[in-house]
Amino acid sequence: MRLGNVTLIARFLFTVGALMSAQAFAGGPLIPDAMLVQWGASDHVGEVTAGLSWNTGWAPFGQRSSVYVEASLSRWMARAAKGPDQGTLWQVGLIPVLRYRSRSFDARWFTEVGVGATVTSRLYRSSDTRFATAFNFADHVAVGRSFCADARCELALRFEHFSNGGIKEPNPGKNFFQLRFVRYFE
Repeated sequence: MRLGNVTLIARFLFTVGALMSAQAFAGGPLIPDAMLVQWGASDHVGEVTAGLSWNTGWAPFGQRSSVYVEASLSRWMARAAKGPDQGTLWQVGLIPVLRYRSRSFDARWFTEVGVGATVTSRLYRSSDTRFATAFNFADHVAVGRSFCADARCELALRFEHFSNGGIKEPNPGKNFFQLRFVRYFE
């Protein structure tokens, strides 16, 4: 593992620790509510993600809505890469997410939107795309369904976009279609 990857993982752990400390200060639980795994695909890039999420207890639009925060670590793998490491980069993210469950439809179904920040271990570059920054915003929309006993499992289909929001050019962005599995601890 290269020094850049170690630094990135250390930043990820620091971010998770800061989030947990903020929750402890606010009187919230110190442990995450759920774990997640995700598989995504974009043109010439595959993505695998693992992460944790914390329910904030905030329901801005009544009891059918909720807000959670996710911290994730992703690995992007370019399918047309050459060399031992050229096609792989690591990404950490911290994303607040607003979820809504419909009153008039089966409450096991949900929709959600999220906007947050990510940092990659190096600049993303491919034969036809080049990012100008390692810092990028992540925004997604998703539809999903709860299942398992007591609705403690979820599957969701997501569309996620990464870009630096015009901080620096070039800013081509990258779109992923993703399948996510979530397992709640309690």
